[in-house]
Amino acid sequence: MHLLSLDGHATNSAYRYTGPWNLGDLDQKFNVSPRYFTLQENDRPKLLSTGVSLRGPGLMVRLGEKQSVAVSSRVRSALQGNNISQELIRNTLAKFDVKGRAANNTFNLNLNAFAEWDVTYARVLTEEGPHFLKAGVTVKRLMEAGSAYLQAKTVDYEIIDKATAVNDTTVRLHNLDATFGYSNPDAFDDLDAKTAAKWLTSGGAPGTGWGADFGVVYEYRPDAEQYRYRDAKGKEHADHGRNKYHFRVSAAITDLGSIRYDKQAVAYNATKVRNLGVSESDINGGNIGNFYQRVSDIVRAQQQAKEDHFRAGLPTALNVDVDYHVGWKLYANAAVSQGLRGRYAVGMRTFSYVAFTPRFETRWLELAAPFSLINNYRIPAYGLAARLGPLTVGTNNLPALFSSSNPYGANVFAELSLLTWASKSHKNRPAKPARAPKAPKS
Repeated sequence: MHLLSLDGHATNSAYRYTGPWNLGDLDQKFNVSPRYFTLQENDRPKLLSTGVSLRGPGLMVRLGEKQSVAVSSRVRSALQGNNISQELIRNTLAKFDVKGRAANNTFNLNLNAFAEWDVTYARVLTEEGPHFLKAGVTVKRLMEAGSAYLQAKTVDYEIIDKATAVNDTTVRLHNLDATFGYSNPDAFDDLDAKTAAKWLTSGGAPGTGWGADFGVVYEYRPDAEQYRYRDAKGKEHADHGRNKYHFRVSAAITDLGSIRYDKQAVAYNATKVRNLGVSESDINGGNIGNFYQRVSDIVRAQQQAKEDHFRAGLPTALNVDVDYHVGWKLYANAAVSQGLRGRYAVGMRTFSYVAFTPRFETRWLELAAPFSLINNYRIPAYGLAARLGPLTVGTNNLPALFSSSNPYGANVFAELSLLTWASKSHKNRPAKPARAPKAPKS
């Protein structure tokens, strides 16, 4: 039984934060002054992501020895940017005070919030000798609370000095090839746990859809017979409360699917602008609440082709995991997650990573220390996680807890689950002694 888990993150691949704020001193005000950001100088496009994932109650029930079913719930919200040119990021942080022309800029921004109800079925496919194979599928019913996207494959603009400006033009868009859309942008106001719970239960969502996960797990169990026992009636069972493998390999494709918006939806998917002047009044006064209305005004959206629906994809990813039982209570894990969404896809995305995690694991205590390359394998990070009974807390980016680390981001998570006590411990069979070789015949 899974009760609750919460994961919050903020990360990027462009700037290190050198300001006074850190997770170890939450009373310190987070200062976003440009002087506290140090740019990573290279020509590679940058990414950013900030968001929250909340998993609600979930329950898995075993149906006999070889199959099980589960139901669960989840709410996700994220603001993400991908393939953002470095020059555009630098000018944005400088509030576009740097005069001159900037060509060959690109970006893809997505804002998403949605809830889901999941149903999972899994079963053992084969269990012969030391070889064990199982597979599962999850079907997701998705209810979107709000979504917005703004992307451009070409942005060629010029910041004009006020002294030489004509007709109040302070920015000239020489060439813009963009798409943008939004639905129910008010969904992101006053976001809290109560609002998240409402998304799971309210009808009339502006967007709905379906999703799915598929996965398989292979375990090599050379001593599987040691993990069997007989109940009071003499019936033989496998001990489900203990790991039985020498090594385990799993692969899964997660978050297949999309959400269609056909209520309160606006989309401009072929916005092309040439030699357009933008005045200071067009830009001033913009905020998250009126951002997309400002964009509409700037690019003269009323002159563009308008649609009343769009689709936002799920953060589809391929996940491969290898877990090796080193000995006693020690394990070593290697994991790769490769995001499968395109650079200009509409919707939430998973940024790829690879991680190696040594782990100490018992029924009541677990300690893990992941070492990883995050943000599409660009940024090194290390973390620490601990489980004491039903409670797990940790971070995948431990240096962000300290002000001297100058991190690219921060992450924390916590989980409360009774899965540890789902199966009783049993007195298993003793290991079979090695059989003595037969004496050769004379």
